[in-house]
Amino acid sequence: MKILLDMGNEVIRVSVDDNGKGFDSVSVLNGSSLGLKLIRERTEMLGGTFAVDSAAGKGSRISFSIPMHG
Repeated sequence: MKILLDMGNEVIRVSVDDNGKGFDSVSVLNGSSLGLKLIRERTEMLGGTFAVDSAAGKGSRISFSIPMHG
């Protein structure tokens, strides 16, 4: 697993990568699981962006960026 945290002057970026079994990101984000949906909703509430890149058997990358507010 690799975790990246970049606290720039204007944006905070977080990325989590793993080489696990992966999953169907569309099904997870549209299903009943709350974990990733809540992260996405809160990120968007703060004016940020959220992305999931995963496929069965290929591992996963979950990343989000949130603008810094003074």
